[in-house]
Amino acid sequence: MWLVERDNEISVLTRLLERCVKGTGAVAEVTGPVASGKTALLQALAERAVGVGATFLGATGSRAERDLPMGLVNQLLHSIDVPTEGVAQVQWVLDGTLAATLYEHEGHQLEPDPEEIGAGPAVPPAALHGLCKVLFALAERGPVVIGIDDVHYADPASLRFLLYLARRLSTTRILLVFTMSNRLQFHRPVFQTEFLHHLSSVRVRLAPLSRRGVGELLAGQLDSAAARKLAPDCHRISGGNPLLVRALAEDYQFFAGYSPDKLVPGDAFGRAVATCLFRCDTPTRQAAKALAALGEHATAPVLAEMLELSADAVADVLSGLAAVGLLEDGAFRHEGVRAAVLQGMPSEERAALHARAAEALHALGAPAGTIGRHLVAGGGVEADWQLDTLCQAAAEALQLDDVTLAVSCLRMALSLCADPVRQGRIRSSLLRAEWRINPLAAARHLPELVSAAREQRLNCRDRVGLIGQLLWHGRLDQAAEVFHSIKDHRRHAHASLSPHQDLLGIALLASQSFPEMSDQLRPVALHIEPLDAAGARHPQARAAAALATVLTTGSDEAAADEAVGTAEEVLQCSRLDDTTLTAVVTALMSLVFANRIDRAAYWCRLLSTDIAGRRAPTWQALLAAVQALIHVRRGQHSEAEKAARTALTVVPVRAWGVAVGVPIAAALLAAVPAGRTEDAASYLTMPVPEAMFGTPCGLLYLHARGRYYLATNRVHAALGDLNTCGELMQKWGIDLPALVAWRAEVAGAYLRLGRVQEASELLHDQLSRLGTRDSATRGRTLRLLALTLSDPAQRLRPLNEAVEHLSGSGDQYEKMLAVAELGRTHRRLGDETAARLQDWRARRLAEQCDVPLPADLAAEPPADAVPQQPRVLPQRVEQAAPATELSHAERRVAALAADGHTNREIALKLYITVSTVEQHLTRAYRKLRVNRRADLPLDLLSEEVATSCAEGAGSAAGPR
Repeated sequence: MWLVERDNEISVLTRLLERCVKGTGAVAEVTGPVASGKTALLQALAERAVGVGATFLGATGSRAERDLPMGLVNQLLHSIDVPTEGVAQVQWVLDGTLAATLYEHEGHQLEPDPEEIGAGPAVPPAALHGLCKVLFALAERGPVVIGIDDVHYADPASLRFLLYLARRLSTTRILLVFTMSNRLQFHRPVFQTEFLHHLSSVRVRLAPLSRRGVGELLAGQLDSAAARKLAPDCHRISGGNPLLVRALAEDYQFFAGYSPDKLVPGDAFGRAVATCLFRCDTPTRQAAKALAALGEHATAPVLAEMLELSADAVADVLSGLAAVGLLEDGAFRHEGVRAAVLQGMPSEERAALHARAAEALHALGAPAGTIGRHLVAGGGVEADWQLDTLCQAAAEALQLDDVTLAVSCLRMALSLCADPVRQGRIRSSLLRAEWRINPLAAARHLPELVSAAREQRLNCRDRVGLIGQLLWHGRLDQAAEVFHSIKDHRRHAHASLSPHQDLLGIALLASQSFPEMSDQLRPVALHIEPLDAAGARHPQARAAAALATVLTTGSDEAAADEAVGTAEEVLQCSRLDDTTLTAVVTALMSLVFANRIDRAAYWCRLLSTDIAGRRAPTWQALLAAVQALIHVRRGQHSEAEKAARTALTVVPVRAWGVAVGVPIAAALLAAVPAGRTEDAASYLTMPVPEAMFGTPCGLLYLHARGRYYLATNRVHAALGDLNTCGELMQKWGIDLPALVAWRAEVAGAYLRLGRVQEASELLHDQLSRLGTRDSATRGRTLRLLALTLSDPAQRLRPLNEAVEHLSGSGDQYEKMLAVAELGRTHRRLGDETAARLQDWRARRLAEQCDVPLPADLAAEPPADAVPQQPRVLPQRVEQAAPATELSHAERRVAALAADGHTNREIALKLYITVSTVEQHLTRAYRKLRVNRRADLPLDLLSEEVATSCAEGAGSAAGPR
């Protein structure tokens, strides 16, 4: 056995051995924490003893044999070659001891032990003397070393013999060495006092290994480089306990292929921790288990309350665990220690500890959330305070975004509650918490909550939340029933103003989300006046009113501006949580449908950062769906499809309810332009509820499916979906081009069929309905309108206007189509130079959008055109520097240049001189390390848009 940092200790024992060989006996006590190497030291002494010709007799105390009379002596005497006459003496003593034990068991008390060594049968002095004679006879033949490992587990009779022997060793060649944990007390005064002090025994104390010693021990199992690298972490985790160090080295060898640079406590470490605890006394073991169950809530007062110990006793056991190397500053040195302790307990024992922890924490006034965690883990306790604590714990957990704990607390509370009214409140809270994780799982509570609403067992606020859930899943009849049940409830319960505004918000939103049901879900159905003084401050009511204004006022820009302002105020003042989620998403959609795409993108970025790590998959999916829609409207199809896939993965398709139309539509609109029609077809196989087609989400879905049909040459099928969009939008009074520009879409299908005149009429109608700020729809409409003109020369003006409007809209895909069409028109007019310039711009835009240039727009020039040598674009030699090095003015000029504008066009757009343009470009080329316009980064324009958006938002505070 290789010993580390034990040279002094082995030297002390070696000197005692040398004295024993010369004829002087002695007693040595080796103490130290559990698993500190006491047994290894004793084994090393045994090897040295045998090496000098001594006889080594060994015995080991055991917890299982501590009640077996003379068990330890039996191990000693049966491990040597006893003379024939000695065998009978040994057997007589052992038999006599057993007889005395049986005699006492039958109710005959022997004379009390005057030495107070402990309970157990008395051993006649003659018997003790006879046993000693056997050992003395052996010592006459040569030195004898007696090693007793774990003497703290010795039975009382064996201890009496050891004490009797120790008093007679001074003139013999016998060295008595025993090991004992410094944490395990005998509670036997005579043994402790006389044996350890009056007999002049030698005490050897083992300390934990230093960091250097840990490195040396590791070097015996690992290569030297790994030992040096791992020693600091190993010492921190093990506390210098040799057993734990060896276990960590073993685990490292197992995990080295997966984690070569760090220690990962594994099975070997867990077994070592279990071994350490097994060797500890009962209070210490119980303290370790309680600490593991308490986790981060472990404190000395809680431990004292939980284990019913005094403060001094708790300090003592914590000190013992620290000495073993498991604790540091009252906490486990590593989470792997706690995991090993927990794993070593049966599930019933863990549950009982958690229940006791809950009671102790409650007695000490701990927060409800802390108590609730242990109530759930322990399966509850028999206490009147349990139900209130669970409900309060759930509320605290939701505030901390610990949804798992909140759901567990509410489920237990629901199972314990017998009051029907309170059951309704608890189930409503459980519905909201589970919906944050998985709306489909939460839906199982809807039938019982609808019944509770019918029976007037739900308050107004819970009914409002229930209506929202029913609408999400398309259960319209039940939503209307609950909506109208509120009237009687409000009359009898005298509901406060705050629920009134909750109701107004959901009523406004419901009437816009399900226009077919607007008569049943309109606020006036309950005689509610929209937006009174309190409603003007209520986020949900304000956001719903903003969306209603955007969808119904059409091109009224003043009303739209006011609605946008309201939406941004809602976003500015609302931290995303269960009560504000609907308001926040509604406000975002208001910005999208009001064509404030950059502002919507800005708020989405802030909100996504806010919810990162908050364990709310449904929130994450909703924001991803909105982001996908924004990316589509910017022509960023790769990002759009990625966001849509995230939304449909984080929350299963069937859990999306009627809102599933948004992410599926975004995914379709992203896949089709990229030519991934097979992917698009797979999105159309996803199940959607029939109720979705009665919502604006259904309009987005029909529009996207129509685009897919056009891309796959199913023009009549496309017309069916697109015309249905138009009919529903007109019927519902939300004929808003920013929602779906159905007239332009239908006109595009008509052009495929050669119905040019009908297409032209629809496009002119579309233009007349557009506000000045809907640049994307205007640009797309003008491009299609140009295709209705037979004379290529007449097409130039609408196409140039289309490019101009689309440049300001941020929709790079539609701009690419317009630029490509402009290039084809120039080619038909024989202007090959202008055509090549527009082709180059179109290719760059297609590359930026990560989509192929449509084949019909990349056609070869006509045969009668004047052939010219195509300009070969130079290849980039080195990577451009980041555009962040540019000033604001340089970035704007470079962005327009990258977009294909001439210096004169840039000067006219920015109201600066051509000379100033040239100066800005020269500096931009130098900073970006490029030589010409063709080498400018493709993302300059998108960076310029993002920068402008961020600067415009600089004065607005983010969501609180």
